[in-house]
Amino acid sequence: MFLFLPYMTETNASARYRVYNYLRYITEEDLEIHLSPPSSEAVFNRFFRPWRRKGHYIYFILVFLQRARAIWMAANYDAVLVQRELISEFFYDPPLFIFVLWLINPRIVYDADDAVWMLPPHSVRGKSKALNYLARKRFYWNVRLSREIIVSNRYLAEEASRINGAVDIIPTPVDVGAFRGIRRQSSADSRITIGWTGGGGNVAYLRSIEKVLSEIAKLHPIRLKIISSMSLQLSEVEVDFVPWDRDSEYREICSFDIGIMCLPDNPYTRGKAGFKLLLYMAAGIPSVASAVGANNDIVEHGKTGFLAGNESQWKDCLERLIRDPSLRTEMGARARAFVVQRYSYPVWAPVFRDILKNVVSC
Repeated sequence: MFLFLPYMTETNASARYRVYNYLRYITEEDLEIHLSPPSSEAVFNRFFRPWRRKGHYIYFILVFLQRARAIWMAANYDAVLVQRELISEFFYDPPLFIFVLWLINPRIVYDADDAVWMLPPHSVRGKSKALNYLARKRFYWNVRLSREIIVSNRYLAEEASRINGAVDIIPTPVDVGAFRGIRRQSSADSRITIGWTGGGGNVAYLRSIEKVLSEIAKLHPIRLKIISSMSLQLSEVEVDFVPWDRDSEYREICSFDIGIMCLPDNPYTRGKAGFKLLLYMAAGIPSVASAVGANNDIVEHGKTGFLAGNESQWKDCLERLIRDPSLRTEMGARARAFVVQRYSYPVWAPVFRDILKNVVSC
């Protein structure tokens, strides 16, 4: 039996795609898995999501008790998978829980899909030396005390390998079947929809191409669709904000004509898994992405998408796709075929299952 401790509830994209979704592809005959989330959806929505300090204190206490119970019960399992953080990156706890878990059950698999040894540099908390120190310590001991480490790209693997050599790379898989049967939507008018989806904390990255989008908007009828928990306004660009919803996410992505993933180049963003790119590609949508980190491994420039390194390249790539509908169709088809072959659950679920089995057998 394997105990899974996902980072957050299923509404969190990282937890959903790297933990919860695997349960559909791993049978009980392969591996018996018990899930122990940090809280229920109801608790998360009531105390954490409103973003009030009192509610966060209550949420922390409830998560603390739930995790303490799960760790105590870990002795009854053959091994334990820990995703990202045992408590949460938002609570800045010292790495004590991982030591307790290691004493109770040392057969730990640690999974990370971000540069979790630091906090986002564009956030307020990312400026704190103390909080970044705690993040580094948590990452070090999570990796150091684990039997096996699974990461989403080469950059993360290099960092983890400095601490523990038992590292495997499993990209974040895409549920390509979720797009089956959804017709690609086109705008009712002549506007080209440039789309972005992602967490609210990353919406600010769109500022890096605000000038490009403003210049293009003067030349072509475009709109920017943002699927997230937060929106923003851009100069001279029409923004269509769609609150993220699990039931409508795939359908909304299919309304894009072009997908974008813009990132600054820094140690934090190099750890990104490029997952929004994979979603666009799985939907058969051509994309333009910053030539940063895993994006360089995902996109074959000029065939499955475009990579851009500066504003001039961003403008050129976007305009090529805006002007050429046949290029958008051909590139989107090649992108989807690439994701089905290289980044789908049927490809990676057997690898994930075998890694877990090997930890149990050691």
